[in-house]
Amino acid sequence: MTGIKADAQEWEVKLTTEPIGGEEGGQWFLGQNAEATNVIMIDGTLPQTRQEEVLLHELCHIADPTAPEFAINAMSTGLYGILRGNGL
Repeated sequence: MTGIKADAQEWEVKLTTEPIGGEEGGQWFLGQNAEATNVIMIDGTLPQTRQEEVLLHELCHIADPTAPEFAINAMSTGLYGILRGNGL
């Protein structure tokens, strides 16, 4: 488990040991868990690179919750490419 602080809010990042959403096939969850803790839950059965992409995408949502999905997608895809291209 890893913690992230953004806008004075604490976020926990957790990986599952099985797919999220069962038949629905969801790959992540951003919100609050049953204990009212802010959490980013990522399907731990995904390939490592996909887990990284999902985490970066969700961090962009946290950074600007008002941004539309297409902008978040463009931002996170671009950032991921830059980070991977520079070995980060």
